[in-house]
Amino acid sequence: MNTHYYARVDRRDFGDLISEEGVSRLNIETVAEIDILEAPVSNAVIAVWSLDPKKTTQLPEVLICQDGTQNDWAAWITTFAARIRPFSAYMRLMTHTDFQRTAKRSPTPDIGPFTWPAAGLILGEVLGASDLPDKALETLSATAFASTLSFVMCRAAAIYADFQEWSHLVEMWESVREVTKQRTRSIESGSIARVCATVMDALGFQGASKILTRNDTEVSEACRYLFRSPQRTPSNLFETKIFADAEHMMRGSREDRVLAFEEFLHRSDGISVPKPEIMSFMLGYLASRIAPGTIRHSSVLGQVTHRYPTAVLWYGFCAGFAEGDANMPNASGRRGVDFPSSARRMIRELLRPELVLGAPICDIGYLELIALSRTGGDPLEGFIKTTQGSIIVELLPGVCTSVSVSSKPPAESQVRELRGREIIERMGKQIERLCETYKDFLAAKAPGSEAEQRSLFPTRRKKK
Repeated sequence: MNTHYYARVDRRDFGDLISEEGVSRLNIETVAEIDILEAPVSNAVIAVWSLDPKKTTQLPEVLICQDGTQNDWAAWITTFAARIRPFSAYMRLMTHTDFQRTAKRSPTPDIGPFTWPAAGLILGEVLGASDLPDKALETLSATAFASTLSFVMCRAAAIYADFQEWSHLVEMWESVREVTKQRTRSIESGSIARVCATVMDALGFQGASKILTRNDTEVSEACRYLFRSPQRTPSNLFETKIFADAEHMMRGSREDRVLAFEEFLHRSDGISVPKPEIMSFMLGYLASRIAPGTIRHSSVLGQVTHRYPTAVLWYGFCAGFAEGDANMPNASGRRGVDFPSSARRMIRELLRPELVLGAPICDIGYLELIALSRTGGDPLEGFIKTTQGSIIVELLPGVCTSVSVSSKPPAESQVRELRGREIIERMGKQIERLCETYKDFLAAKAPGSEAEQRSLFPTRRKKK
């Protein structure tokens, strides 16, 4: 059983917490079960270490505050402890309730049979939100996938089996992008959140249904069917005749499947769709059956993404159900998922273990980022980043998102301001020299001065 160290720290003593000599003045105690720590009062935090801070120089890994005071503490620490800004890159600030929930979770994330479908869902969002071709997935960095909302929601599902605050998580992700001035993506975050919540609801996650609409329940049933019987087509989709006809043709050769999909597009073009999300799912599912287990044909959805923007997300999701496909008897014989190699790197990050009592891997935490954004100016100015051109923001303990930051030179207005200061400084020096010269000139012209008695130029003698 591990021993943990903790100390109750008032605001007036916070300086001791962040200085090596000050730690020796704190009343540090030990505890074996950290989830039994009592909540602090509003003017104090509980600092928690995994190692004895009096023998090391490390900062605490966790600061526990009273519920409802986290925003106030984030703003106060950001101001008071400016010399270790961002403080959330070294220690996590969380409420007592969040700490207890986090301390009890499993250190090993797991989403079971959802792993490959989740990877496909994230790949689909990257394609749809960025308008990239399939081949681009091979060379994208891990930060491109970590920037997606679907990655954030899947990571939360993998870490917290009883997670319910999906709407709040979506709001935090949107706030981070707004504060850091990210470009607008072609798929609305609300639509992406509903796709992810539909899948979470099918897997039995509590609270996911709160952000769903009535039209999403039919899609949730189809997802539930896929998880139970990945070798079969969801039976509730056969109620639509044009889908049933297209699915039957999907059992033929690759060429037959492409023709079947094009025929489905043609027949559905003039149909009034009362439930757009179920049509998006059917489009994604049929596109994934062209080459099961791959993401190489997202271009077939190009002509309908303006009407059904989430179809590409469902395409990636359904592509993750390729193992032992009984509906494809004439397929090439491959039964495994054949996603781009970058997908495995992304899955590694999705399922990466992370201890709550360990240094955060982020560049800044959500609470501190929001606190800095309210002070005016650039909240990310002067930060040391993990990766050039992007920063990692921790939304929840262990759940991070990546956002791009500008690496451009200073704006034209800033350049003009710096140039103006330089010119003014040089003009000031010139004026000072002119003043000194003028003083010398006046002194030289003063009556009785040595310069007045001496002629500057020798006089000419007159010619006789």
